[in-house]
Amino acid sequence: MFTASERTNQSSVVPVTFPLTPMQRGMLFHTLLAPESGGYIEQMVAELEEDLRIDLFREIWQQAIDRHPVLRAQFRWEGVTEPVQEIAQEAALPWKVEDWRSRAPKLQQVDLDNHLKADRTKGFALDRPPLMRVALFQRADRSWWFVLSSHHLLMDGRSRRVLLLEVFGAYAAKLRGESQSFPEFRPFSGYLEFLKTRDAAADQTYWRSQLSGFEAPNVLRFQQTSGETHKQTAVTAEKAVRLPEALTVALNHHAEQEGVTLNTVLQAAWALLLQFYSGQDDVLFGVIRSCRRSGLPGGENTVGLFINTLPMRLQLKPSMTWAELLRATREQWQGMRPYEHAPLEQIQTWNDIPKGSPLFDSIFMFETYQLDAEMRSQGPEWESRRFRLLEQTNFPFTFSVYGGKSLMVKAEYDAERFSPESVEAVLGHYQRLLESAPLRPEVALQSLSTLTGREERSLLVEWEPGKIPLPAAGGYLGLFEEQVL
Repeated sequence: MFTASERTNQSSVVPVTFPLTPMQRGMLFHTLLAPESGGYIEQMVAELEEDLRIDLFREIWQQAIDRHPVLRAQFRWEGVTEPVQEIAQEAALPWKVEDWRSRAPKLQQVDLDNHLKADRTKGFALDRPPLMRVALFQRADRSWWFVLSSHHLLMDGRSRRVLLLEVFGAYAAKLRGESQSFPEFRPFSGYLEFLKTRDAAADQTYWRSQLSGFEAPNVLRFQQTSGETHKQTAVTAEKAVRLPEALTVALNHHAEQEGVTLNTVLQAAWALLLQFYSGQDDVLFGVIRSCRRSGLPGGENTVGLFINTLPMRLQLKPSMTWAELLRATREQWQGMRPYEHAPLEQIQTWNDIPKGSPLFDSIFMFETYQLDAEMRSQGPEWESRRFRLLEQTNFPFTFSVYGGKSLMVKAEYDAERFSPESVEAVLGHYQRLLESAPLRPEVALQSLSTLTGREERSLLVEWEPGKIPLPAAGGYLGLFEEQVL
């Protein structure tokens, strides 16, 4: 950690400059496009039921900023041929501390919600580090809300876990009067140097071949408006459902039987659902690759943004079986690994879709753990803490599945384009597919049903001919969408 005098002496030192990662390039573009949209602002809210030494807690967090260079990154895009990130020698983490003990619990919740909304809208000045800040609200004598806000440009989910373990571990050691020890890590700059060695021509050849013949993005028929290309909105919402533990066990067993990963099973189900909604056999959606192991071997404890968004294309023939779809999904996922560091902004130009049109409107993401459960499993001192993460991307529809004893499925969506009812239906259809498809792996995909029990009753029992008029356009498919979606 820098002393006050060291901070003053180093203020004039020229920052170290690095290029951006593929994901950072895209995030920077969309942030500059809509700076007040709240996109890519990540807010981690922790409920701490404990005596908190604020001075010591602040000291440990500042040490984390000093220890991990990427947390002191600032971004420059004007006056340069390509945007760059500069690592400042020092950056003081801003803190806001307030005592809310005199306020009623309901008012405290209202004030927290207002803070989170204003905090997201405020965003960050990307050229002034750190792109992080802390708010600490005392609710009772031993009860706190700890809000860590940061721009996604700095780190991914794995990095957040590393950071939390490091800070809370060091804080606990200090309280016990023990010396602090930190895990060794490879610098994030090693990954940035690796990116300079990439074979751009090989990336282009691969992605051109993968996207050849794909001429129009899949239309999500459950959206209520078409939306605007590249439009980023602050009106976002989310819905989530937790799958039964028995279903989670069955899905893991099914993946093992078929020789694939759970991620493959979950991706295949999303592809099949996209085919159902779009009416297109050729489906394409975004997927998140971790890129950590291939880009920086041994970088498990490195803080930085390694992830990348890439297109996943699957061609679902009517005669294809679920088992065949699983194998095709696994082949696609494994085949893109050598080319997973290509920037999406460049991939967007290596296809037959008209310029200015997005490749896809939906992203699928699988995370092996749920933040709250993962952190609370770290030991007795973690059990009383609660963690949740609030995120917002620039994509209209992000579909995420989080691992654990009971899988959690979450949809984050543009509330101006999708209704809560339609998103709830999507979650129900996805669960229904996961329940039915593994039971009939050799049956043609066209025979699999996505209807929930309520929808089956509505169509097979409650519907009476003559009472529901046939729509002028769309036929029975349009009628089904009106009744169900």
